[in-house]
Amino acid sequence: MYDLNDFRLFAFVVDEGGFAAAGRRLGLTRSFVSRRIQLLEDALGMRLLQRSTRNFQVSELGQQFYQHCLSMIAEAEAAAAVIEIQRSEPVGTLRISCPSSLIQYQIAGMAARYMRKYPKVTIILESTSRRVDVLREGFDMAIRMRFPPLEDSDLIVRRFETDEQYLVASPGCVQDAHAEGCASPSISRACRACRGTPTTPAIFGIWSVPRGVMPASRSSRGF
Repeated sequence: MYDLNDFRLFAFVVDEGGFAAAGRRLGLTRSFVSRRIQLLEDALGMRLLQRSTRNFQVSELGQQFYQHCLSMIAEAEAAAAVIEIQRSEPVGTLRISCPSSLIQYQIAGMAARYMRKYPKVTIILESTSRRVDVLREGFDMAIRMRFPPLEDSDLIVRRFETDEQYLVASPGCVQDAHAEGCASPSISRACRACRGTPTTPAIFGIWSVPRGVMPASRSSRGF
C-alpha cells in the first residue's frame, strides 16, 4: 500500500526543483524529503529522479508519474471543496419520518422556513407513526413522540422538546367516581382510548387510573 502523502511530496519536489526547496515550502527538512522520496521509489520499484551531488533530473517515467500526482492532488482538492460547500451552504435532500400530528403542529412550518433559508435543500416529510427502520428505509431522520425512558438504540437520539399531558374528566364523570369510590367505567373507557392502536402502541402512552384515584394525573412526553 502506497503512502499518498509521498505522491504529493514528489510533486512538490519537481515543482520546486529540489529537496531543499520543497522542504522549505512545506516546513520539512531536506533529509526528511529525500528519505521519503527514496522510500517512494523503493515501493514503486522504479527510479523517478536521477540524482547527482549538485542537482537531479526527473526521469521519463518520473515525468509521467508527476502528471498523475498532479491529477491526484487536484482530485483531492476537489473532494475537499465539496465538503466545504456543504459546510457553508447545505445542499441535497433530507428525508424525514414524522407523525402527522406533529407535522401539522410544528414540523411543517419549520421545514418550510428551512427550505426558504437554504433553497438548495429539499425536505421530504413522510407522515407516519410507525416505527421505521431509519437505515434500511433510507431516512435521514425520524421524529417520534415517546414517554421516557427512551429505548436503547445504535442511532443518535436527541430530545427536541417536552410537553405535559393532563388527564381530565367532566364534572359528571368525577361525581360518578366519587359516588362509587373508584374510577368510573367512563373514565376507564377514556383512558383506553388514549392508548392508540396496535400499530402505534406508545404514541399517547398508557394511562392507568387505579381505584380511589381521581383524575388529576399528568405526565411529560418528549419528542
